[in-house]
Amino acid sequence: MNVVKHIIEHCGDLKSDEWVCVLYDNSTFGVASVFLQYLEGIHANFSSYELIRTDTHGIEPPDEVAEAMKSSDLILCLTQYSLAHTQARLEATNGKSRFLSMPEYSVSLLNDPAVATDFRSRLQAVEAMTQALTNGKELYIETAAGTRMKMDISNRGGNCCPGFVNQLYRLGSPPDIEANIAPNEASTEGMLVIDGSITHELIGKLTDTVELRISKGKIDSIYSANEEICQALDKIFTRVKSDKAYYLGEVGIGLNKDAVLCGNMLIDEGSYGSLHFGFGSNYTIGGSNKVSFHLDFVLTKANMYIDGTMVIKEGEMQL
Repeated sequence: MNVVKHIIEHCGDLKSDEWVCVLYDNSTFGVASVFLQYLEGIHANFSSYELIRTDTHGIEPPDEVAEAMKSSDLILCLTQYSLAHTQARLEATNGKSRFLSMPEYSVSLLNDPAVATDFRSRLQAVEAMTQALTNGKELYIETAAGTRMKMDISNRGGNCCPGFVNQLYRLGSPPDIEANIAPNEASTEGMLVIDGSITHELIGKLTDTVELRISKGKIDSIYSANEEICQALDKIFTRVKSDKAYYLGEVGIGLNKDAVLCGNMLIDEGSYGSLHFGFGSNYTIGGSNKVSFHLDFVLTKANMYIDGTMVIKEGEMQL
């Protein structure tokens, strides 16, 4: 309950007179019930909705739920798959709502040190990286494992996601602390060698690397010595039935020093010094690719350059 209090009050910035909307599905009721119990205990104003579990991130909720989101002050989204990259979330946070995106949450996750971290203490670092991305025109990333990739980020604003929400930052995903940007969709060229994780229940933390060759912003080929991973990725992408799923939509930098790569999406994306690459939808974070799909690939120990200046050296922030 101390951790739940930390999430609702420290991360969610809940005030006594505000309305809370809790979203979950039939696979996450266990952890959602802990949050509901806490809200009942503090006599908070809240409503809750059980959604049908989807099979990927970015699927729109029912209209009734979307309307409830817009009329709420704080949204606790505990569905198995994220609603962060949906029109419903965008409309809610463009209005008065603050949105805590907490996919893949479980009761055991509440014991992870990454969740109990002091998110507000990392704000300055996240803002510095966000500003560097906003000011940049070209992003270049390399790793010892073989990643060599460049992309155009001109006229795209960075997004500050410090893991907590307030009136300025309305989207947070504790324990994920990150700065991200949506590169121009057809600009990315090169090779991505993923050594960390692929944030889907069919894969998770990697034991074998995955190579993604990118041409004109789109995945051209996928290779791994582990054939099961290739088959899983083929199943994940082809289920979408849209080429838009293959476009690189997001590059994010993890900045939570208490997060250790483990296969959980929010911990992996937020793990300090990691980079994640989101394919599919990015129109909710400043891009133009709209599709009901988003899948993140996480790599470690990268060098990252903005307009030729190194801002990350082997996973260590240089700003």
